[in-house]
Amino acid sequence: MQGGINDWRVGVVDDAVNAGTAVVACLEELRGRGAMPVAVATLVSRGEASTMVQARMRVPFYAASTVPSRTWPAGRCPLCAEGVLGRDLQERLSLVRG
Repeated sequence: MQGGINDWRVGVVDDAVNAGTAVVACLEELRGRGAMPVAVATLVSRGEASTMVQARMRVPFYAASTVPSRTWPAGRCPLCAEGVLGRDLQERLSLVRG
């Protein structure tokens, strides 16, 4: 953009925020170019996204809806413990390999 975005007040919008990694990277990039992020908005916030984004980047976070995160470390995942995901992955790989 000709003239850059220095001193622009900007909001960041994402369709869904889980860990907030993409939003945080976007905010850092905007700040690095001189813009002033003023808010983040999303349609769906998963898990602890709202507190993580606000804590890490110090901007208000607005979500149209919030749903619990259904992710676990592999050691605590109930489907992993039952071997369900392992079997499904094996079946998919065999279909791909023919």
